[in-house]
Amino acid sequence: MSDITIHIEEKESDLVERLFFEYKASRDIIAFLMKDEDVNRELLQEYIDVSETRYTNLEMVKLELGDKYRPGNVCKKCNYWFDFVNEAIVYEVSE
Repeated sequence: MSDITIHIEEKESDLVERLFFEYKASRDIIAFLMKDEDVNRELLQEYIDVSETRYTNLEMVKLELGDKYRPGNVCKKCNYWFDFVNEAIVYEVSE
Protein backbone atom coordinates (compact mmCIF):
# COMPACT_ATOMS: atom_id res chain seq x y z
CA MET A 1 0.00 0.00 0.00
CA SER A 2 1.33 3.45 -0.89
CA ASP A 3 0.23 6.93 0.05
CA ILE A 4 -0.45 9.98 -2.08
CA THR A 5 -0.26 13.31 -0.29
CA ILE A 6 -2.23 16.20 -1.75
CA HIS A 7 -1.70 19.64 -0.27
CA ILE A 8 -4.87 21.62 0.33
CA GLU A 9 -5.57 25.25 1.05
CA GLU A 10 -4.70 26.40 4.57
CA LYS A 11 -8.24 27.65 5.20
CA GLU A 12 -9.66 24.24 4.23
CA SER A 13 -7.29 22.39 6.52
CA ASP A 14 -8.05 24.83 9.34
CA LEU A 15 -11.79 24.35 8.83
CA VAL A 16 -11.62 20.57 9.14
CA GLU A 17 -9.31 20.81 12.14
CA ARG A 18 -11.62 23.30 13.89
CA LEU A 19 -14.70 21.17 13.20
CA PHE A 20 -12.86 18.10 14.50
CA PHE A 21 -11.86 19.82 17.75
CA GLU A 22 -15.34 21.25 18.28
CA TYR A 23 -16.86 17.79 17.85
CA LYS A 24 -14.30 16.21 20.21
CA ALA A 25 -14.97 18.91 22.82
CA SER A 26 -18.71 18.28 22.71
CA ARG A 27 -18.11 14.53 23.12
CA ASP A 28 -15.90 15.20 26.13
CA ILE A 29 -18.60 17.38 27.72
CA ILE A 30 -21.19 14.65 27.17
CA ALA A 31 -18.90 12.02 28.71
CA PHE A 32 -18.34 14.27 31.74
CA LEU A 33 -22.06 15.00 32.18
CA MET A 34 -22.99 11.32 31.90
CA LYS A 35 -20.84 10.52 34.94
CA ASP A 36 -23.13 12.68 37.08
CA GLU A 37 -26.17 10.77 38.32
CA ASP A 38 -28.02 14.04 38.96
CA VAL A 39 -27.38 15.49 35.51
CA ASN A 40 -30.09 17.65 34.03
CA ARG A 41 -31.39 15.37 31.27
CA GLU A 42 -32.61 18.27 29.14
CA LEU A 43 -29.17 19.88 29.26
CA LEU A 44 -27.56 16.56 28.41
CA GLN A 45 -29.89 16.13 25.44
CA GLU A 46 -28.99 19.63 24.23
CA TYR A 47 -25.30 18.71 24.25
CA ILE A 48 -26.06 15.44 22.45
CA ASP A 49 -27.99 17.34 19.77
CA VAL A 50 -25.14 19.84 19.37
CA SER A 51 -22.63 17.00 19.14
CA GLU A 52 -24.67 15.24 16.43
CA THR A 53 -24.83 18.46 14.42
CA ARG A 54 -21.09 19.01 14.80
CA TYR A 55 -20.36 15.46 13.71
CA THR A 56 -22.57 15.82 10.65
CA ASN A 57 -20.91 19.11 9.68
CA LEU A 58 -17.46 17.60 10.12
CA GLU A 59 -18.24 14.55 8.01
CA MET A 60 -19.86 16.60 5.25
CA VAL A 61 -16.82 18.88 4.95
CA LYS A 62 -14.44 15.90 5.03
CA LEU A 63 -16.37 14.18 2.24
CA GLU A 64 -16.51 17.36 0.16
CA LEU A 65 -12.78 17.98 0.43
CA GLY A 66 -11.91 14.29 0.09
CA ASP A 67 -13.78 14.20 -3.21
CA LYS A 68 -12.45 17.58 -4.37
CA TYR A 69 -8.81 16.56 -4.02
CA ARG A 70 -9.08 12.81 -4.69
CA PRO A 71 -6.59 11.76 -7.38
CA GLY A 72 -9.16 10.07 -9.60
CA ASN A 73 -6.63 8.50 -11.92
CA VAL A 74 -5.29 6.29 -9.13
CA CYS A 75 -7.98 5.95 -6.53
CA LYS A 76 -11.71 6.03 -6.88
CA LYS A 77 -12.51 4.64 -3.42
CA CYS A 78 -9.37 4.82 -1.35
CA ASN A 79 -9.18 5.65 2.33
CA TYR A 80 -7.82 9.04 3.31
CA TRP A 81 -6.97 11.09 6.34
CA PHE A 82 -6.19 14.74 7.02
CA ASP A 83 -2.69 15.81 7.94
CA PHE A 84 -3.25 19.15 9.68
CA VAL A 85 0.42 19.83 10.33
CA ASN A 86 1.22 19.74 6.61
CA GLU A 87 -2.17 21.03 5.40
CA ALA A 88 -2.76 17.94 3.31
CA ILE A 89 -4.96 14.96 2.66
CA VAL A 90 -3.19 11.62 2.55
CA TYR A 91 -4.84 9.01 0.33
CA GLU A 92 -4.00 5.33 0.92
CA VAL A 93 -3.73 3.59 -2.42
CA SER A 94 -3.85 -0.20 -2.39
CA GLU A 95 -1.78 -1.83 -5.07
